[in-house]
Amino acid sequence: MKLPFSNRKQSIRGDLLRPFILSFLCTVALMAGMLILQSQKMVDQVLNELQGEMLIMLDRELNTRLGEAVQLSHISHDAMKNRILDTQDPQNRERFFSMMVKHYPNVTMSYVGLPSGEFYGARRNTDGSIDIARNNSLTKGHSEYYRIDAYGSADNLTQVFENFDPRIRPWYLSAQTAKGPVFSSIYSHFVFKEPTITASLPYYEEDRLVGIFGVDLLLTWLGEALSELPIGNNGLVFIVDQDEQLVATTTKDAIFRIVDNKSVNVSVHDVDNSVIRSILSANQAFNDDLSINNKAYMVSKTQYKYENLDWNIYIALMKDDFLEDLKVTLTWTLLLVIFITALFIVGTVVIVKRIVDPITKLNDATKKLEQGSYVALDLDHHKNEIYELNSSFNSMGQQIIHQVEILEEEVAARTKELEEKNEILKDLSYTDQLLHIGNRRRFDESGGFMFELANRSVLTFTIMMLDIDDFKIFNDTYGHVEGDNCLIKIASTMQESLNRKTDLLARYGGEEFVVAITHLTKEQVLDRAEHIRQSIEDLKIENIKTKTGFVTVSIGIAYGTTYQNLTLEQMVREADQAMYTAKVAGKNRCVIKEL
Repeated sequence: MKLPFSNRKQSIRGDLLRPFILSFLCTVALMAGMLILQSQKMVDQVLNELQGEMLIMLDRELNTRLGEAVQLSHISHDAMKNRILDTQDPQNRERFFSMMVKHYPNVTMSYVGLPSGEFYGARRNTDGSIDIARNNSLTKGHSEYYRIDAYGSADNLTQVFENFDPRIRPWYLSAQTAKGPVFSSIYSHFVFKEPTITASLPYYEEDRLVGIFGVDLLLTWLGEALSELPIGNNGLVFIVDQDEQLVATTTKDAIFRIVDNKSVNVSVHDVDNSVIRSILSANQAFNDDLSINNKAYMVSKTQYKYENLDWNIYIALMKDDFLEDLKVTLTWTLLLVIFITALFIVGTVVIVKRIVDPITKLNDATKKLEQGSYVALDLDHHKNEIYELNSSFNSMGQQIIHQVEILEEEVAARTKELEEKNEILKDLSYTDQLLHIGNRRRFDESGGFMFELANRSVLTFTIMMLDIDDFKIFNDTYGHVEGDNCLIKIASTMQESLNRKTDLLARYGGEEFVVAITHLTKEQVLDRAEHIRQSIEDLKIENIKTKTGFVTVSIGIAYGTTYQNLTLEQMVREADQAMYTAKVAGKNRCVIKEL
């Protein structure tokens, strides 16, 4: 049945224009798609690298600050151990702690708490001045702060905190429990009323606690460090501790509130920022895109550990912050592509017109010539292939007729030759070219015929599956060339062991062989299989890395007498299972399964 448009006249002009224009448009579309895709990948790569750089900066900043605190607590510890620091000598201890705070500008306070309740140390005030602290029997349990003089000793009293007991402070309790260097949990600093962590280190003499040194770090510095990161207009970075408290953030959200004259860190569950809430509620492995408020964010989550601190650092970068310039570039690129496409189409139409017009004239002249009217074409100004086509047309027609006759004779001869070669190829397709025995295809067809014949004639039918033991070891040891020689010897031996023309031997695949036999008793089948196995073993083909030292085979046999519920495929599977059983039982043996 012809389609309604099957007789529609085709235009050579359209045939030329369509592929040119379509191929150009496809190329442009592909290039534009690749440009957009690569641009997106480039932005993702840049954002990944930017996140990595920010993590390095944060890691360096945290390690520096926290490391200073730990280092300072160890210096104080070693000073007491080496009798450089004497807590009972006011001038010695005051000058020691004031000098420590003075030379470590990132540290807020350095001190020691004694099991007796005494407390000594120095603090840095918001204006940069330094006070020393005393708390002993002379201060009646109150913590007194004095401004230091030029030598680091106490001068004028500046502040008093009544009934201060260092033994109940978080930094003291955490170090007492850990019995080693430890960072306290976040707590409210009793002086500055800001979230604080302390690097604590207990000092023992003969297993007796002598004192606990502490170095305070106010966490407000961490928020200032985060604000310097290049996160764009809408990106954010925040840190959450193991107690799910907000440690620091680049947003305007407060990380603590003053309750009862103490700072209380904000739980992440109480944060008002929708981006932070969305990131925490996503509960997924990050380093992936996350849609928040219909905006694409690239979010990464990194675990930061230092001593006993276990914080999660979240970095969220909004892609639009980094795509604005790229979008402008893509817009101009698209406009340029449209302009170039228009120029290409116009140029292609003009060129095709110059090519097609002479062909159209030649076509019209040919139709008239077919009707017996010859119109000469003036093609003198087109010294090209079309000009030559006009002069060669008549002689070519005669040559075509002559060539058709010759071709018909050659086709007949070639057809006969192909039929003969097809017979040869058919025979080759049923033979394994290496072993010169039947292949899988031969077995599938001839084996199926033998099975149906046995079924109709009520004859016994046997399938043997034979696999060379440890053949991979043989190939690895002697190489694939010797492996092929081994297969040839085994195939030849099996062919000699099958003494009936009706027996079918084929290579089933790799080092597996299959045998189909009819009209034998179970005992005869077993005898035949054992003969094959023994014959191969008697070849004494060396396989030195195996248990026997020679090439052996395992044979699985499926033996059937009735076939109401059997197929050839089922018998092959049963024989293969029996062969697997022989392998498991120790190899180099025959196992039969009667169906």
